[in-house]
Parts: sequence; C-alpha cells; structure tokens
Amino acid sequence: MSAIHKAEGGRCAKDCKSSPVGAKGPMQFMPLTWNAYKCEGLNNISKLDDSICAGTRYLSALYEKEKKQAPHVGNRWHYWKAACRYNSGYKYNCTHADTPQGIQGYANKVIAEMGFNIN
Repeated sequence: MSAIHKAEGGRCAKDCKSSPVGAKGPMQFMPLTWNAYKCEGLNNISKLDDSICAGTRYLSALYEKEKKQAPHVGNRWHYWKAACRYNSGYKYNCTHADTPQGIQGYANKVIAEMGFNIN
C-alpha cells in the first residue's frame, strides 16, 4: 500500500488536497468507492489509518478480479492491472497498448515501487 499511497497522495498524512476530479484523502478515494470499501469503524476519509485500510480492501478486490479474469498470466500483470484500475477505475482497458501514457506511467511507477520490473 505504500506504493499506492506514494503515487496517490505523495504520502500525505493529513490536510491532503482533493484531486481535480474529486478524489479525497491520503489514498485519493472517489466518494462512491470510499463508501464501498471503507473499513468498519474507520469512517474518516481524511485519516491515514482509515484511508489505508480502505485502500487495502479496494486494491485487494481489484487484484482478485483481475486474477479471475486472466488466470493464465503472472501476478505481475495482475498487480499492474489492479494499480491501473485503482487510479482510473474501469474508464480505460488498462493494457500497455491502449492506456493513456499517464495511467501507464502511474501503474509502472507503483509496480516499480513494489519491486517488480514491468518491462
């Protein structure tokens, strides 16, 4: 989660800025995604621990979905797709061929921070 936290909020812990599209808090959640993945008893989108808990649940769900959709590929691809989806949702297909460079760069940065070489 450290890699996502760094990429999303620059590792801010409090007084994190909202994104231009409305994402909030240290893990930059859109309000509907926050409501779906927040942890019981941890309801403050602006608090680091609450946001990390929800981010972990969300990234895990994205990873599992990608793994079910493409069980024949390696974990590195599943992590890359999950990181891409964390940032863009399902607006883009999240493939190296058709994802805008900004989203590709984001996912590559997260995977590199996790210790994977995506190339």
